[in-house]
Formats: sequence, structure tokens, C-alpha cells
Amino acid sequence: SKIGKVAILPMGMAQVSSIVVTAEEGTTIRKGEEISYFQFGGSDIVVMFERASNVSITAMPGVHYKMGTRIGQAFPAGE
Repeated sequence: SKIGKVAILPMGMAQVSSIVVTAEEGTTIRKGEEISYFQFGGSDIVVMFERASNVSITAMPGVHYKMGTRIGQAFPAGE
């Protein structure tokens, strides 16, 4: 990506039967496109960035954010 490597780790919790990855390796994913889905139960997603990625996380600990709420922003070098 423009900010370096990004790792997306879907995690199944509380009775998730499986995680189905729909994105194929090497394809470009655009904002809002599906990358995977959980089959039944609770879930979470961890997103990791390289140290030099220039990502600013604005989410606060202990605050519940609804889906679609911005919790951070990337600032690609040179843009």
C-alpha cells in the first residue's frame, strides 16, 4: 500500500465456526471492499501497520465505536 505493509488479522471469538477469506493474495483492495467474513458468533479484527507507516489512531481506549466510524487516518508520504 502507499503507507507500507498492512496486516489484517480477523479473529473469531465466542462460538465463531470459521473465518472465510474472500480477498485473493496480490489483489488491490479498495476502501469498503470485503476481505473476509465470519460465520456465526462474535468476532474482531486487528489491523497492524509498519512503524514508519505514518498512521494516526484517534480512537480512545474504553470507547465503543460503531461500524463505519473513523478511528484513525493514514498520511501517505508525499501526498
